[in-house]
Amino acid sequence: MSCRRIQAEVLESAPAAADTFRLRLRAPDVAREARPGQFVMLGPIDHGALDPFLPRPFSIHRAGPDGDLELLYALVGRVTRDMARLAPGRRVGLLGPQGTGFSAAGTGELWLVAGGLGVAPLVFLAEREAPRRKVRLFYGVRSADRAVPLLRLQEAGVAIDLATDDGSAGSPGTVAQRIEAAGPPPAGAVIAACGPWKMLRAIHSLAARWDTPLELSLETRMACGMGACLGCAIQLAVGRRRVCLDGPVFDGREVFG
Repeated sequence: MSCRRIQAEVLESAPAAADTFRLRLRAPDVAREARPGQFVMLGPIDHGALDPFLPRPFSIHRAGPDGDLELLYALVGRVTRDMARLAPGRRVGLLGPQGTGFSAAGTGELWLVAGGLGVAPLVFLAEREAPRRKVRLFYGVRSADRAVPLLRLQEAGVAIDLATDDGSAGSPGTVAQRIEAAGPPPAGAVIAACGPWKMLRAIHSLAARWDTPLELSLETRMACGMGACLGCAIQLAVGRRRVCLDGPVFDGREVFG
């Protein structure tokens, strides 16, 4: 699968939830080749469009047959706040799709576990898998206003279990507590998760107890996004790995043993 460096046209940058925005780009070649779990590096092309010294990694949130590519991001600094102000017609540099995506092997039930912005790559995976298997998404956020609307997934038949830390929507408590209460998954099921490290460790413990295959999408800082700089290398149970090249999706046993 090739990785392309292109100029993508901004179609829309709009709020998706509290302090969370969705960026929609016209990038037909990247959208056509993208697999759930992969990411793109976003950087400047159009003068003044963005001003990072290095491109930034973003999980692919959606990749449609119409050639549109969607990214989901939180307002956490100068670059993302500049992204929120991008007007339609501006152009940004895009490198991708990159990394190893989800395999989601088999045809058994697929349980997805998202913590906060970890929902970004899992929406893409859910939309791809829902036509051929039963998909259930466990989605945890701090409060109701931070939950990204998922009407399109619901219309596709995906069952959504929402958990909020403050109990303002869905089940009160963490998403790990919610999936534990719902478990164990049926025979033949597969779990895929993305979110904070503490959540991933908890999901790995549950998957090991249930003897259910688990894939984890890891989030970390990146510089080049191509494995050359080693800026994203982290220590896993199987040794040191480059998240951008060896991942970002890993078998749960590779991460925690």
